Amino acid sequence: MSLGTLVPFAAHRYSPGMPIAIGDPLPGAFTPGCSRVHLPGYATHAADIAGKGVDTIACISVNDVYVMDAWGQAHDVNATITMIADGDASFTKAVGLEIEVDRNALGLRSQRYAMVLQDGVVTDLLLEDNGLSVANSAAECVLGRL
Repeated sequence: MSLGTLVPFAAHRYSPGMPIAIGDPLPGAFTPGCSRVHLPGYATHAADIAGKGVDTIACISVNDVYVMDAWGQAHDVNATITMIADGDASFTKAVGLEIEVDRNALGLRSQRYAMVLQDGVVTDLLLEDNGLSVANSAAECVLGRL
């Protein structure tokens, strides 16, 4: 697969029976909270999360595939975290976690949350109180729930 190749995301096809942590749904790649706290936290704790039996750590954002790839490269996480572009926000809307972010004219984005899935079923959903902070959805919180 080459850069920019669109691949449908089907959670149930990722290692059936193994948990998936979508640990970094976020308002936007390269934004301060996402780049300074959220994504680096998952990178730091990737081995610990995997040690709890999680097969895949994924980061999904309402951005295009090129931005997500560049952001993963900038943080050197492409080998440990699956970067997923939700370019038209279809996944974000389907799970009902879209948010309008007027600050800096970001527009329609994803709320920040963490989600753990097993066999395509959400087993844990950690929402941020205001949709944007980095508290309940941090890697340490996910670790505490696994």
